[in-house]
Amino acid sequence: GPPFNEYRKLAPGTGECLVYVPVAQRERLPSRAGLFRLEGTRFVPVPGGDAAALGREARFFAVPSRGLVVRLARPHDRRLFAYRDGALAPVPDSNGAGPTGWVHDLPAVRRVVVRSHRGVFELTQDLRLVPILAPVPLSWIAAVAEMSPLGVAAVIAHEGVFTLGPEGGLAPVPGGEAAGSPVARHVFLPSRNELLYTGHEGLFLLVDRRLSGPDACAPPAPGAR
Repeated sequence: GPPFNEYRKLAPGTGECLVYVPVAQRERLPSRAGLFRLEGTRFVPVPGGDAAALGREARFFAVPSRGLVVRLARPHDRRLFAYRDGALAPVPDSNGAGPTGWVHDLPAVRRVVVRSHRGVFELTQDLRLVPILAPVPLSWIAAVAEMSPLGVAAVIAHEGVFTLGPEGGLAPVPGGEAAGSPVARHVFLPSRNELLYTGHEGLFLLVDRRLSGPDACAPPAPGAR
């Protein structure tokens, strides 16, 4: 049978088995390069999924609420593509978002977020890329972290930390600018409903005072460790 272990399996969110072959494999199935859908015992090429168009460095994101999203990585072509109705089609105006990074599916806020060097964008159900308003221009976004029990997501950027809800834009978190230039390392602590993340100035906790108490952000007493 087909050597599935040599391919990238891209099924979540599509209900189908999709595989991408970046380079043609001689004497293997499929023998040509590109995106394929498995139908019965046959590989069927996906329209719009030719490897010559997508490139070897294309990045794939399995987004359950949108299907499969593909980001190109060419120097002057950073468009997004989405798999829908059996074909791969470009997301309109996605190249205007600039060099895009990760695509984040955020069930807690029912939104799909794309971060780029030009800010944060939402990928809508009808596959449009819409800017998410921020109180200040964002130059670099290190991470997007979901805080499911709180019904928000955290956007950690060079300019500070912001929260994103089911509607509207980014809201600044008081004290979020103190981390300095952040590092994209973070972990949500479900037992505390808090987000621990790193910045150049140390470790920081993002807390909700309604749950963690009014003294959660109080500075430590002198001499305390």
